[in-house]
Amino acid sequence: MGVGATRLMDRVLASVGNLQQADPIFIPANNVCNAGVLMLLPALIAQGLLKGIEVYGSIKKGYYGLLSILLLLSFMMLSRIRTPEQLKNCKPGELGKMLGLDRVPEVRCLRNKIKQIVAHKKANEFNHAVSELWITEQDNETLFFYVDGHVRVYHGNKAILTKRFVSREKLCLAGSTDYWVNN
Repeated sequence: MGVGATRLMDRVLASVGNLQQADPIFIPANNVCNAGVLMLLPALIAQGLLKGIEVYGSIKKGYYGLLSILLLLSFMMLSRIRTPEQLKNCKPGELGKMLGLDRVPEVRCLRNKIKQIVAHKKANEFNHAVSELWITEQDNETLFFYVDGHVRVYHGNKAILTKRFVSREKLCLAGSTDYWVNN
């Protein structure tokens, strides 16, 4: 079963296709690395993380379900783990305790689960559902958006890009502008 796999019955049921997803079971633990991200779980839920379950429904049967993958991706972002490959440098058992599981998926398994989520092609629907949640929570007096432009300077010579003013260098340089919209 691998190192650190303690929920053997759930894993066996998942391997034969008799388990939709493993339910989280939280156990007391001391000194779990990056466990502070659990403090942000209510904020993630308030911002609409669980809308992903409503929009995407479910993914293929297995030990790791949609909720576990969404939480893992959120915790990875909050812990500054940028890619699934960087999970190799983390302790899978400790991250698993934060999810209520025995360990997090390996890189190949996580990539397969992400591919299953992407295959639904419902990113725009998820974005719309979350945006709708945010707008309905706000009253009209406090609802405003801040649009911010960020210039990415281009240092290559293959493309010809228009010049943009880069405030940090106080120069006009070739680049592109990304616009960020914040509430």
